[in-house]
Amino acid sequence: VKEKCLNICNGAFSDRWYDIAIANGKNADMLKFEWGDAPDPKLIDEKLSTNEYDAITLVHNETSTGVTAPIEKISRVVRKHDVTFLVDTVSSMGAIKIEVDKLEIDVCLFGVQKAMALPPGLAICSVSERALEKSKEISNRGYYFDFLKYLKYWKKKQTPTTGAISLLHGLRYQLDKILNKEGLENRFKRHEKMGRIARKWSKANFDLFPREEFSSNTVTCVRNTMNIDCNKLKEELYNRGYVFSNGYGKLADKTFRIAHMGDRKIEELKEYLETINEILNL
Repeated sequence: VKEKCLNICNGAFSDRWYDIAIANGKNADMLKFEWGDAPDPKLIDEKLSTNEYDAITLVHNETSTGVTAPIEKISRVVRKHDVTFLVDTVSSMGAIKIEVDKLEIDVCLFGVQKAMALPPGLAICSVSERALEKSKEISNRGYYFDFLKYLKYWKKKQTPTTGAISLLHGLRYQLDKILNKEGLENRFKRHEKMGRIARKWSKANFDLFPREEFSSNTVTCVRNTMNIDCNKLKEELYNRGYVFSNGYGKLADKTFRIAHMGDRKIEELKEYLETINEILNL
């Protein structure tokens, strides 16, 4: 960010990107949408048309609300303007198709602990030529996100500091499995099917928190219409060998979330939902 950043905010993690911008001394504005709604490309276009901004941030898959942003439509709007397009794909990369080059994403960021199904500890990014050129004009690039430094070391097949070598070996293994064994398209289809199963169950017993057309294929956010005790359900599931996630932040107890990403199998998701049915007598 050289001048001013526009942060698209529709959940806890997109809000956090604004907080990070401010904490780093950047000039930033929030374009807020209701939690559970997807960002509106028309409103984004209107905001960018003011020519106040040289960068925009978007969380593709907001795990606090279970919303996947319509990134194709947003990308078309963003590319009408001279702005750097930064996208968080933490909980979608590896599960939902994201054509980074076609969408002209300048900086795409994700971690390996979600849909890549690895332990946490590695952050992955892709950076466009446009973003690299812009980096040369910015003096306060910081240390961690100095892309020019990473490029310098990358050319020598090195990293600026000691990397998480064990996780890099794990990533190599996972990529081989994803690309050469399951196959990318099959992986995307599996996540689509798990998303449909989770949404069908949610609507039959509770309700979806987000609008269904924007519901994620990696995490389903369920509106707690039955006012169940989420902590009690969490304990019951834990005793049976399962993990359960309450709603995030201000959505705690009002919602709960079901993750179905990474290497999770369709049969495992069905078994999980059947176990909840048994506990709650649904």
